[in-house]
Parts: sequence; structure tokens; C-alpha cells
Amino acid sequence: MTNGTPYTSSTPAISRTAFHEDDYTHPCHHPYVHPSDVLGTSLVSTPFDGTGYGSWRRNVLVALSIRNKLDFINGNYQKPSSTSPLARQWQSCNDIVISWLVNSLSKEISRSVEYSEFAREIWNELEERYGMADGARVFELKKEVCSCGAKSAEDEEQRAYRFLMGLNDTYIQTRGNILMMKTLSSVGAV
Repeated sequence: MTNGTPYTSSTPAISRTAFHEDDYTHPCHHPYVHPSDVLGTSLVSTPFDGTGYGSWRRNVLVALSIRNKLDFINGNYQKPSSTSPLARQWQSCNDIVISWLVNSLSKEISRSVEYSEFAREIWNELEERYGMADGARVFELKKEVCSCGAKSAEDEEQRAYRFLMGLNDTYIQTRGNILMMKTLSSVGAV
């Protein structure tokens, strides 16, 4: 409220400062680089070594969110055209995020992604490689070796996996949620 008047989006606010989309010197702008945003920094205290991906992922997301750089890994802030005045600044920020990600990985894992051109590529590679829950990994393995011939002595869990394998891609998100459950008790529960 301002002087007893309710706040609306058109009400000017003294504490709010406007910024233009092409003003990358403003802290609210994605390609803004804070003086503490330096190469060689790690986003997490313990580099990811292939175990505990969920925890590592969460810590990286929080660290990038605080720095207003999440859109560099989720694809919401695309690279501007080379003629854009923001192209160089975007590239600098992308490179900083790449550095942060690589420095947050063990040497073995970082070697496999360090030549990626975009932070989003690194993130997607890590998600694909380590982001599946254990149930989803079991699902993928079973799908690869599945003979798909129904057996009368098949237990309920095996039938549940077979049911999930038969779903089309429309149900990817639902299937992923189901696979995150500790156990698949039956097809009926699924």
C-alpha cells in the first residue's frame, strides 16, 4: 500500500528500480555478472563423483538460482543472435556457468563434459546419465533385455514393469513418477 492506496502493477514503487532488457549491468538481468561471479568457483562443497546425484543436483539448482543463472541450464534464456548487443555478455555468462558446473564435478566426470559449448548441454548430459531414479534405471535395463513373452509364473512386480514398458510416450512423466516409488507392488497399484 502506498499512502493508504492498494498496490497495483501500475503503482510506482520507490524501492523498485526499472531496468531495460538490454541493460545487462542490472542485477536482475540474466547476463549480469556480479563481481563475485568468477571462473574456477565450485557451486557445491563436494564435487559430484557419480553418487548422490539428487542431492548434488538440488544444491546446484539453488546456487544457480541465487545467482540468477538457472535459465542458462534450463534453456529459457537462449543465445542471442551474433548481432545482438547482448551476445558477448550472454557468452561470458554461459562460460561462467560452464566453469561452475565443471568445477562442481569430479575430475573423471568433468573430463566427459568439459568441451561442451553450452551450459545447457552439460546439464542435459548429466541429467540423462545420472538423473534417473533407481526404479527408472531398472525399468530401462529390463526394457533392454525383455523378451516380452508373458509367463504364467511371472510375479506382480515383473508384470508392473512390463505394463510400464508398454505405455506410450504420452505417459513419460507419469511413468517416471511411478518408477520413483520404492517398490512396484502390482499392476493394479501402478
